[in-house]
Amino acid sequence: MDDWGSVKSYDYYSSDLWATSSTERAKYSKDDFVAALRGARMPPDVATLPRDLQLCVLRGVRHHPDFAAEIREQLTSLPLEFTRVANARAIMSNEIPDMEAPNHQPYCIWYPDVAVETTYRALAERYPQMRYQVGRACAVAGYYHLYCELDLRPYLSIAEEARDNAHQPGSQAILDHIVAQPTRWRVMDDYTRTIAQEETISPARFGLNGDTAAVARHSANKNIRFTSFGRLEIYPYTSFNITEDWNIDEFTSAPLRPNAEMLSLLWQPFPHDLPPGNKDVLILFAAYHGDTDRYARLRRPHPCSFAEELCIVRGIYHSTPFARWWIQKPLRLSFGLPPWEESTLPPGDPAFDKELARFHCASRARLFMADDLSYIFGPDGEVGDMPYQMWYPAQASDATYLAVARRFWCLPDRQYVVYGAARAMVVCGYYEAWVTLLDELDDFLPSRELFVEAEAAPDLRFLRDLHRLREERCPGIEPFDLRELESYCEDILLTEATRRWVDWATTRERDRSKRLAMKAEAEWAGDGGLYDEGGIIDLNDVEEYLSQDLGVPGTWAAPPATSTSLTADQPFQISATITFQALTIASGTAHQLPTDPTRTRICRMSCEKLGVDVADEKE
Repeated sequence: MDDWGSVKSYDYYSSDLWATSSTERAKYSKDDFVAALRGARMPPDVATLPRDLQLCVLRGVRHHPDFAAEIREQLTSLPLEFTRVANARAIMSNEIPDMEAPNHQPYCIWYPDVAVETTYRALAERYPQMRYQVGRACAVAGYYHLYCELDLRPYLSIAEEARDNAHQPGSQAILDHIVAQPTRWRVMDDYTRTIAQEETISPARFGLNGDTAAVARHSANKNIRFTSFGRLEIYPYTSFNITEDWNIDEFTSAPLRPNAEMLSLLWQPFPHDLPPGNKDVLILFAAYHGDTDRYARLRRPHPCSFAEELCIVRGIYHSTPFARWWIQKPLRLSFGLPPWEESTLPPGDPAFDKELARFHCASRARLFMADDLSYIFGPDGEVGDMPYQMWYPAQASDATYLAVARRFWCLPDRQYVVYGAARAMVVCGYYEAWVTLLDELDDFLPSRELFVEAEAAPDLRFLRDLHRLREERCPGIEPFDLRELESYCEDILLTEATRRWVDWATTRERDRSKRLAMKAEAEWAGDGGLYDEGGIIDLNDVEEYLSQDLGVPGTWAAPPATSTSLTADQPFQISATITFQALTIASGTAHQLPTDPTRTRICRMSCEKLGVDVADEKE
């Protein structure tokens, strides 16, 4: 059993359906996509359509009864998700379809419409295994009496759904009933669209935790974007897919707005029940600071944004407990995989191990800095992925760096670790260990990075030794023509306090400007950056936001200005406010740009660095 419980899994994912070439997509125009979304025209031979157009059909079926009736003639030749969506539409239209197999039964039967109470009662009587879906629909529609008749275990999804629909008297009564129970249960998993079997239902580890795709969340649609040639540009991303159409639509609607109660948890202790709202900013903040307790509670089974990976790596580097937790507990976050390719890879699977390697590498770096070399080998006895940067934010003893260099010099594919240890000796000023290293490794060659670091070192003996080594072992080669360690460019020389990109900056340089610094999106996979396998991300602006009375998103406080131009002497809280607003946009908790033209431009630039496009927001 993992953190997310034992669940009864249906074959909801069909990865082969995503193998659609751009050539096949080009056969269809934007009008074909829009017509399917609106339920206006059924494309011919739905089974052979590109996957993105199939999603438009799925959404059209769920939202338009006539469209659903039209597609029933093709269901035998279509993936099962079409059958489930058509059955969901029938139920919401007060019809109970014949569902021959469990994988014909839909997960969501309450969006975009709810059926009358008698329909749900008859559905629960005919298909008892759907009682929990019916209970969830009762929370949305406010059918308190039917909910009591079902005699369900009090579980979290119904409570969160009822809280979001508390304007219905029956929904409020359902919420009051559940929160009054001493034990609550975790039955429905909205991340995987699975329902636990009765014998495997277990008590929930936490209270209301923001893990439910309530109507307010999965009604936030994502625009299907087209280039000028009418082809799909990128695919929208959402945390949940309980409707099986990825919330695809003609426009991007506003996500959940941030609220003061949720944002106050950035510094307040967590209550048993999280308040309603988007918790993604809390996830990023917990990962960034290596807060194991908070992150273990908040995390989703897949990343809430591309920035989460960077925050995790940064948190590991700064927290030994967080590093120990990651290296001993294999958690899968599916980084680099789109959500539709989510699968349950077991530990030991090559794809699973590759995904964890970046976090294990960072964990070993942190443990090295704590003088712990016990995790060099993986569970299989093989040498795991090793770090290069192992001197910031903490420094190990000289004996540790010397032991690392001796251990890995004999491994050709791990010699970059030796250069990392040598560089750490320069950073820390361990000259005796440095001399021992050069004496023992006869074929050790100087690298460009070592020269850069030695030039900034207070102890000039390191630079003198490198010049001597270059003349002896690399005659005729200038320092900047020396070998540059592959995959480790000068970006790694930057410290966390550095906000501007400075060529050949060193770990000793500081820049006190306050803004979120992030490498281009191509670097997010782990190339370059201060932390191995990371890139650079900095949430110091958020911390500055926390330390000042700047208000909350929606009421952004800024010093009055007579001009729309930001001057050099204006307080940095303007930048902090704008950057934090960009962060909330990136995590999906905000969508509105500042009203001031200059602030809008800066916020848009920050969003672009975070890989977030706000150009298609619906006004």
